[in-house]
Amino acid sequence: MFSTDYEIGVDNLDKNRIVTDKEIFRILENTFAKHTDFLKVGLEDIIKMGYTIVLLSWKLEVKNRPKFGDKLKVNTWVKKTDKMYFYRDFEITINDEVAIIATSKWMLLDIKTFKPVMNLELIKKQNPIDKDVFETRDIKRLKELDNYSNKLDYYIRKSDIDLNNHVHNLNYLDMALEVIDDKYYTNIEIEYLKEIKYNDKISIMSEKINDKYYIKIYNETIGVTSALIEIY
Repeated sequence: MFSTDYEIGVDNLDKNRIVTDKEIFRILENTFAKHTDFLKVGLEDIIKMGYTIVLLSWKLEVKNRPKFGDKLKVNTWVKKTDKMYFYRDFEITINDEVAIIATSKWMLLDIKTFKPVMNLELIKKQNPIDKDVFETRDIKRLKELDNYSNKLDYYIRKSDIDLNNHVHNLNYLDMALEVIDDKYYTNIEIEYLKEIKYNDKISIMSEKINDKYYIKIYNETIGVTSALIEIY
């Protein structure tokens, strides 16, 4: 298990001086990067091997939302490896109390062809630990609805693009927040299905059922669903 400390600053906050959902995910991603660097299987290490890493899904639960000045301890570990995939869990504590838990699914890609590759030896170098933050080990597939009552069109900007030359995974959450109520939610689940590139036209669709938002990010340019998100 890898642990790092993090102190909440003003750039992490919303209008109520509460940590944003996007910032929570950013903290988790940066902790993941620190851990892999420590294990010598970080971004620069795998690029030299001809690989890159992509995120396939997130599941997050907020028990206590951090505020300005809070000092966090972030724990992370790989809990399972499966063929070309690996599953990583996270735990954020405030004053030794668990505030946030999350699980995620990742995959190795060939950096030239951008096709999945299997390298169990490399994945297992992250030292899997048999420990789960959720009772259910696997991340469930999300449901695509037949109809959505709300729709917003959006063109991908240069600022949305990441080091893999497609939309960074945190920016999908920004899109989703544009089509839901402005309030704090406890759970977020995201499944990434197809990459989105610069200047693609996107439709952000949402439907609210029993205080749960079902969100679909559809790429109009190539005619495919790029991501499904549930927020509740």
